[in-house]
This record gives sequence, structure tokens and C-alpha cells, in this order.
Amino acid sequence: MKEVVREPISARMTGVSRIVLEERGSLDLFALLYSLLITAAVVWTVYMGYHAFLTQQALSEVARKGILLMEMAGGMTPDIRTSLEQELVRRGLERTQVTGTPAPVTFRGDIELRLNYPYPFFQTRVTAANVMIPLGGVRHSISLKNPR
Repeated sequence: MKEVVREPISARMTGVSRIVLEERGSLDLFALLYSLLITAAVVWTVYMGYHAFLTQQALSEVARKGILLMEMAGGMTPDIRTSLEQELVRRGLERTQVTGTPAPVTFRGDIELRLNYPYPFFQTRVTAANVMIPLGGVRHSISLKNPR
């Protein structure tokens, strides 16, 4: 009689079934899930950081435009405020608070423009755990409106 040699079950299995059914498989599965969790956390953090960077860049562009307009007008006028708010809405930053030195400012007087945007870095609808990062900044310059 010919003796039949049987292979172990694990030798015939491949992929996920081998990982789950082997004794060592549960540890491998745990390591795989843990590495996926860490990878997802790192990718999410990098993405959100990059998105915050792009938002800050957009705020800087609007602030630069605003401070140049304020230099020529001698401070913050209603038209400049409206223009800046429209630009912020166009860029999707409508929750930005715009404050500045009101016009008129004397020639070579100090002017200031502040933009404050509460950036939602982490937000959930289930709990009240919201992490907001204040973006924006302050621009200083001098009035260039000559009182002739």
C-alpha cells in the first residue's frame, strides 16, 4: 500500500486565510492593522497641515492686497473692508474677522490690518471635540496718502 503524505493546512492556504488561521497569524493581523492605523494618522495629519498651510497662504495674499489698499487710502475705509470680505468669501474663508486702523490716518502714520480665521483642524459632529487653529496674522505699514 502506498502511503499518502498530507500537507499541513497552512501550506495550502495563502493570503488572509493563512494569516487568520495560523497561530502566529493573529499577531501578524494585529501588526498589519496597527501599521494601517499609524499610516492613516500620519497621512491625515500631513494632509491637514498642508491644507492649513494653503489657507494661511490665501490669507496672506488677501492681507497683502488689503494693506496696500490701506496705505494708499490712509487707513481702512468701508470700500476696502467690503473688497476684502468679498475676496475672502470668494476663497471660501467667509468666517474671517477683518479689522484695521480706520481712515483717515495722517501721512506716514501707522496702519494695521488683522485677519483672524478659525481653521477647523479636527471637528466632529458626534462630540464637542473641536480643535480650531487661529490662522491669519497682522500686517503693519505706514499711510502713504499725502494730504495735499
